[in-house]
Parts: sequence; C-alpha cells; structure tokens
Amino acid sequence: MHRFGNIAAPLLTCFTTLIATLYWADPQVVLEPTALLPALNTVFLACTPFFIVFISTKLFLAVGRLPLLMLGCGMLALGGAGAVSGWFIGQPGGPNTTVTIYNSGALLSGLLLLVSAVIPLLDVKETAPRLRLPLVLTSYLGVAVISASIAVAAVTGHAPDFIVQGAGPTSTGRVVLAAAIAFYAATAALSLRQYLGTRVEQLRWYATGLALFATGLAGVLLQKSVGSPIGWAGRTAQYTGGLCILVGVLTFWKTIISTGRPIAEAYGEVSRRRISELERQVAARTESLTAANARLRAEVEERMRAEDQILEHQKKMEALTQELSLTEERERERIAGELHDQVGQHLILVKLKLQWLANELTSEKEIVVAEEIDKLLSQSIQDIRSLTFQLRPPILANAGLGAAIKWLAEELRENYGLNFELTDDHTPLALRYEVRSSIFQAVREILLNVVKHSHCSLARIRLSSDAGRMQIEITDNGTGFDPDQVARKKSRSGGFGLFNLRKKIDYLGGEFRIETELGVGTRVFIVVPQDPVGSGDGTAADPVGAAESTAACPAGD
Repeated sequence: MHRFGNIAAPLLTCFTTLIATLYWADPQVVLEPTALLPALNTVFLACTPFFIVFISTKLFLAVGRLPLLMLGCGMLALGGAGAVSGWFIGQPGGPNTTVTIYNSGALLSGLLLLVSAVIPLLDVKETAPRLRLPLVLTSYLGVAVISASIAVAAVTGHAPDFIVQGAGPTSTGRVVLAAAIAFYAATAALSLRQYLGTRVEQLRWYATGLALFATGLAGVLLQKSVGSPIGWAGRTAQYTGGLCILVGVLTFWKTIISTGRPIAEAYGEVSRRRISELERQVAARTESLTAANARLRAEVEERMRAEDQILEHQKKMEALTQELSLTEERERERIAGELHDQVGQHLILVKLKLQWLANELTSEKEIVVAEEIDKLLSQSIQDIRSLTFQLRPPILANAGLGAAIKWLAEELRENYGLNFELTDDHTPLALRYEVRSSIFQAVREILLNVVKHSHCSLARIRLSSDAGRMQIEITDNGTGFDPDQVARKKSRSGGFGLFNLRKKIDYLGGEFRIETELGVGTRVFIVVPQDPVGSGDGTAADPVGAAESTAACPAGD
C-alpha cells in the first residue's frame, strides 16, 4: 500500500476545492433520501470505526499502550454517533436530531483522538496486564453512556438546536463543529509530525484520514440545509477519511500478523524493527554528513591555500610594480642624460661644423641648402632639449620638488592663461629623485586636467610635510567632475588616468584622494612617505627635496 501513500495531498485539494466551489455557488438543492444516509453511515461511519475499535482493543490488551485505548474510545464514539444519527433523518425534526447526535459524537471522538496523539509526547508507561481489561471495559462503557445520553437528549428535545434548515447551523452547532474540526486538525498535525520523524507508513494514512475528517466537518459547518450539495461533499470527505484510517490500521495489523508470533511479541519486534531502521537511517545520514563535512573541509582548506597563493602573488606583483614604477623614473633620468650628453652634444657639434662649412660656400644654391639644414638642426636641438626637460626637469633634480612645481605652474600660466597660487611651508624633506619625479608627474597630470577640463579661473597648490610625509593639496574653483567616470575613460583610452595616478601613488606607499562635486570644484590630496615602499635599494635619499618657492607666492610673479 506504500504506492498509494502519496494520495493525501490530491484528496485534500480535491475536497477543499469542491467544498469552496459549492459554498461560492450556493446551489439551492436538497437531496436526502430517507434510507440513503443510514446505509452510508452504517458502512463508513459505523462498521469502519468499530473494526478499528476491535483491532486497537486487541493491541491494547496485548501491549498496554494507552494511545491504542484512546484510539479505540475515539472510534467507538464516532462509530456510535454514525450508527445512530442517520436513522432519525426522516422523522419530524429529524435533520436537527441527526446533526446534534453526529456532531456531538464527532466532538467527543475528536477530543479522545487528540488525547491519543498527545499521550506519546508525555512518555506514559505501559498499563499493567491485570489492569488492561478493566480499563477497556470502563472506558468503553463511559463512552457508550456519554453517547447514549447525547442521543436521548437530542431525541427528547432536551439538547439545544444545532441547525435550522435553510438558515444553517446555530451558534451552539457552530461552536461544537469548530471545536471538533480543531481537535481533528490538531491530531492530524501531531500524527504527521510523528510520521516525519519515524516514516511509519500507517501514520501517514492516519494523518490523512483525520485531515479529511476535519475538511468534511468544515463542509458540514458551511451548509445551510441538511442534504445540500456542500453537506454531501462534507460527508463524502468524512467517509473517505474513515477509509484512510482503516487502511493505516490494517497496514499496521498486517505487519503484526506477518511475524507469526503472539501480538505482544510481534508488537515489540515491529517496534524494534522500526527503531533499528531509524537507527540505520540515522547512521547512514550521519555517515553521509560526515563525508560531506570532510569534502567541505577539504574544499575550504584548498580554497584557503589558493587564497594564500593569490595573496602571495599579489604581494609579489605589488612589489614588482613598485620596483617598475621607480625603475621607470630611473630610466627617464638615464634617457634624458643620454639625450642631453650625447645626442644633444653631437647635434650641436654638427651645427657648428655646418656653420663653418656654410661660410666656405660660394654658390647661392648651396648656401640656401645649408641654411635649411641649419634650421632643421636648430629645431632638432630644441626638441631634444624640450624632451630632456620633460623626462628629467633639471630644476627638479637641482632645486627640488617645490621649485619644480612652481616652474610648472608658471609654464601653464604662460601657455594657458590660468592663474595659480603656490603655498609652501618650507619644511625640508629628503626624497629620492625617483619619488620626486613620480610626484611631479602626478602633479603635472592633475594640473593639465585642471587646465583642460575644470573651466576654473584660479587653482591653488599647497605643499607641506608632516611626520615624514610629503603632502600636496591642489584645489580649483571649476565645474568639478565624476572621478570614477574620468578614471575609466582615461584607462580605456590608454592615458595616464586618475586610476593610474592612484595606483602610482599607492605603489609608493602613499595616499591619493579626490573630493569633487559637479558645479563646486575639485580638491586633490597626495601624501607620500619619505621612505616609500620599494625605494630601499641601498642608495641614500637625495637631500634636494625641500621646496624652494616663496610662501603664498602667485605663480606668475
């Protein structure tokens, strides 16, 4: 029967949808043949529960488990109400009598079944063998007396009305039905919880049957007349629920009988098998989790090793980049020296000899050619000087960073007409030439951006040193910009770019920060330590690093 165990959800969905549809449609139809309800109740709500009572009683007498006794009491109450209630449907006032007897029996049954589901949670011990039969007789007699009292009160008119035909349940009827629905639903939930913990198949059938009973009683609660379509839908759900409970009980009974042993021994063996199976499942699950944890631990360790390797490579790359940055400045200095000392000097010597040769020429045509060559040589010498100055400004090497920045500001003022103000605190700070050159290149790039893009009328440059760090602040009163967008644009176009500027300063162990806002202006901070990372190659720092410019001196004065 395991293959039918997955019908719970479709059954509940089907009956819930059917009851909701009938409630919304509200068909004004009543169909209640006099003999139909007694026959159906006898088959589904009397015979089925009484058979469950028989099995649960035998099991209780054999093993003494109180939940089995409460199950028998609950089914006895339901079966008694189902067997008796249907026979009054055709009598005067019969619908109310039928509903009163059955709904009261359902309430009593739901309460007893809920008790049967709660007892296992309390860890109640087994009943002593000598007390089992008296307890069964006393319990069943009590249920029978209560059920009979309800039936007598309903027939004699001493019970309050539960339903008014055409109007629906009374307040009393609603309260009784709502309580019964709550009891069945709670018992179904507890049984489902127990099934999820043990995976015992009969518990799923039992939980399904109880849920269908709760659904069916909900349909009865919503009916306006006994015999209405929604009432029949509720009854059908309860009949189906009774069959599901019977299937669950028969499944368990079949397991007991298949052992070929007395019931008590068979029950114990089934319980041991269940515990053993649960232990096996737990052990398998534990083994699986242990293996998964081992794999996860190995993956974490492998990832940590990979991260360590990546960090190590990053450190090596940063150290290499720092060295490359400083090497770039050294190469600038070397190339500038070779251009000045060799190429430039050779060109000057060629120019002198050309001038001597021109003085010896007599042909007018040859003299014109010599003059053209002399102009080309003069332009080449000037280009060499300009390139040499850009690669290694002599003022940066001889006078220091402050003087070089002042000269740069004067050049930009003369070429572009932008006023600069330079402020220097005159604090001497020994910086290697490579470091000064890197800072100078960064300042030149920033000032060129100010000239080209800021549309400002004044730029201020402030040089200072503090705690062995060179600090440069450049501000303008221009339009401002989006630094991220500009950095991406510059990087994609292959220019120096703000991104490369920041990296270059970072490689020196310094800090590069931009504060800007559209329409407000821009402020750039550059901070570089006296002994930047990567500059320690055994060469002493060049003491020519102190700024030589005049404090608060306009760049053009």
